[in-house]
Amino acid sequence: MRVTSETKEATRQAILDATRELLVERGWERVATRDIAAEAGVGNGTLFNYFPTKEAIVAELVAEALRTAAVSATGSKASRLRGGGTPPGQPARTPAVQEQVYALIAAGVRQLRPYRAFLPFVLGSILTNSERLKNEHLEQIERIFARALPPMHRHLYWSLYSGVLTFWVSDDSPKQVETLAFIDHSVELFCASLSKEGGS
Repeated sequence: MRVTSETKEATRQAILDATRELLVERGWERVATRDIAAEAGVGNGTLFNYFPTKEAIVAELVAEALRTAAVSATGSKASRLRGGGTPPGQPARTPAVQEQVYALIAAGVRQLRPYRAFLPFVLGSILTNSERLKNEHLEQIERIFARALPPMHRHLYWSLYSGVLTFWVSDDSPKQVETLAFIDHSVELFCASLSKEGGS
């Protein structure tokens, strides 16, 4: 029987939903792929047709959360500050641009909050290996700056962003205020780096 694209997407979403529910309820170490398959109502082989590992499923959950965060940030006060990005030849370090980058990262952290308990087990692998997540996020950043970032600055930004998320998952300060300060400092540092390049 031919499997339609709608059926494939429904199966994929059932796997993601089952993973989210089980990991939030039980934690990383108490959930196996067979548990996810059973909860989603599919066979183990079917699950692996969609995702090769449990880490890959969580990577997609993280990517989905960050996409939702990007939509949220776009509709926030930060988007109203956009002002058309950074004009050619002008320094990238403007309050409007910094506010937008800060808003995007902070929105992502808020959206990932339900996964915070189990992300330490898998975050390093996701940040290192998920090219799709990395490229999607960097595209959002380049939209804010209204230009492509040079390879060196793409690497710098991703290193700073990875540091923020890694810090956040273990931040025990009230309401993770230290993470918010870390985001602010990282954004300022990145924009200052772009400014030193003369906005190029």
